[in-house]
Amino acid sequence: MWTISDNSHERNVSIMAIHGAIGSSLAQADEIEPGIWWVARVKVHNDHQRKGLGRELVRRMTDACANRKAREVRVCPGGYNIPEEQQRAFYAACGFMADDDTGVMIWSP
Repeated sequence: MWTISDNSHERNVSIMAIHGAIGSSLAQADEIEPGIWWVARVKVHNDHQRKGLGRELVRRMTDACANRKAREVRVCPGGYNIPEEQQRAFYAACGFMADDDTGVMIWSP
């Protein structure tokens, strides 16, 4: 299993999962303008993918943003050598909705 810690600050949310000696996973977001947060990264260690950890990290990250009065948390899927459609499906499963005009996905509390 993992140990999850919240290392957040006023305008930065950083949720980390420690996997003992084999590494860590994390979800981070930054407040770019009042009430608008952007996901900086979500990374799950290869040995712990497809076990629900990514969703749990994103849930805790969006909760932490909401506790800081976020109106929206946004993400622009792509990169990290993971197909964009796979990333979009992941964020949709975490409650993000696609903005068809911009390609950005948005979570609202």
